[in-house]
Amino acid sequence: AITFGHLILQIDTDQNRPQVKLPHNPLSLPLPKSDFTDSTEAILPDHAVTWTARESCSMLRDGRHVMVVGVCDPLPILTLLFDQLKPAERSEISFACGLKFSNQRDFRLQITRESMNPRLKKELDRSGIAAIDLQRVLV
Repeated sequence: AITFGHLILQIDTDQNRPQVKLPHNPLSLPLPKSDFTDSTEAILPDHAVTWTARESCSMLRDGRHVMVVGVCDPLPILTLLFDQLKPAERSEISFACGLKFSNQRDFRLQITRESMNPRLKKELDRSGIAAIDLQRVLV
């Protein structure tokens, strides 16, 4: 709401904030290519982005916490994911990108650049977090 200019916050005010409604129809835009840069290629093929976003959306709707594991550009995945969610669902999803796994973070969706390994898999299983391993998606 702030980005689109629908909500302007005054610094020194005790007033109640106005209610802002999210549009019922999400904006339909082409998949973005972010300025995410690193020493490794981070762009996933479109079919992998689409599958990852749909699978994440399904798991989130089932009330699960989800971790996408592997090198990727999170922006296209997040764009498709939020395009599939209803406005009321969007405000319920907290997410983080690029952070290493920690069971101290209570995000519903995490996208990490770590590779799946036995230690990480064990920690995710113990924490009840559903993992999407991008290496398996690409096979």
